[in-house]
Amino acid sequence: MLISLDDLKRELAGLEFVHAVQIERTVQEGSRHTGLASVVQVMGITMSNYRNRFVFWATLREIKTRHRELVKRHHPDSGNASNPEMIRNVNALHRMHHTDLVIDVTTGNRFHPIEIVISAVIKQGAVALIGPPVVAVVAFEVALNATSQFNHGNILIPEALDRWLRLVAVTPDMHRVHHSVIPRETNSNFGFNLPWWDRLCGGTYRAQPEAGHGGMTIGLKEFRDPGRLTLFHLLIQPFFR
Repeated sequence: MLISLDDLKRELAGLEFVHAVQIERTVQEGSRHTGLASVVQVMGITMSNYRNRFVFWATLREIKTRHRELVKRHHPDSGNASNPEMIRNVNALHRMHHTDLVIDVTTGNRFHPIEIVISAVIKQGAVALIGPPVVAVVAFEVALNATSQFNHGNILIPEALDRWLRLVAVTPDMHRVHHSVIPRETNSNFGFNLPWWDRLCGGTYRAQPEAGHGGMTIGLKEFRDPGRLTLFHLLIQPFFR
């Protein structure tokens, strides 16, 4: 059964231990006194588990606005990033994934160990906060890794079929654009699980690379030398400019 945030706010407003509560913040005492398990904010979407009733309430306009604010505030090249050096360090870790010169299914596993650890900590924190059932967590991880293998695959899907598949999944052709050596193409098609966010939130969807899939260059311009693409060099590259 769904309840709106306004109803939730009205009920919380009557509780003595909650003063001027903001529904976007985590209410820790709620779980002890009212059954309010958690309130979290992710990309401007407010979710809560309130007396076993799940609330998911946000307009598309709010999601888009929140997305643009986050990009403007935190992108290291925007001039507005709160900690641009930290963000560049995180990008340096993910850079290992983009150094592959030819995309195939192994690219879906090409991540720096530190990035894997950071990702695991974030996901475990989300699990601890929201408290989903074990089967949901397992299903998510299986789906996440399966889609990663699929959309990094070096396979050819007929264009007509690909257009339909893009409505429900990120196809190899769609995600391959994100691995282009051209920055404006790299900064597009970020999704590799669900295809909708690039279209809905930031206008970052790009249907095809400028040079076509047969003519595009994969990888990063500063990592073209195979001698710098050994396992050892890739593991240490985040720590050197």
